Amino acid sequence: MEEDETMSDDIFATETQKMLPLLETKRSEFVADMHFDKNLSDEKAKEARDISMEFEKNLTDVPMTTNLLGCNIEVTEKRPVFIKPRPIPHAMVGTVEDEISEMLMRWAIQLQPHSFTVKVIPGKDNHGADYMSRASY
Repeated sequence: MEEDETMSDDIFATETQKMLPLLETKRSEFVADMHFDKNLSDEKAKEARDISMEFEKNLTDVPMTTNLLGCNIEVTEKRPVFIKPRPIPHAMVGTVEDEISEMLMRWAIQLQPHSFTVKVIPGKDNHGADYMSRASY
């Protein structure tokens, strides 16, 4: 795989991340490629083609963005809650990188340009899973 300038960013730090397939941004399927049932009457087939042509930009194999959805989260306090992140011990850095790489391979998380912290708690799985809901502020 040939490396270009954009892949040298911190976001694509490991070889595993470089091997991830990227989303295709060029269309490979068009309305003209659609096949309709031969048992449809000529009138119904024409109606289906007309509807397909009308909504051609929505009938695509390339993901699009939308601004039709919104989210309103009501909070009880206006003051934001800040929690100091715990540093990851040097001995656990490799484990954390492996776990993140596995999650990326499963698309459990997506690469984002934002920084985030990961807290590793040795011991049983989900040891601190419910910590945030029980923390007192």
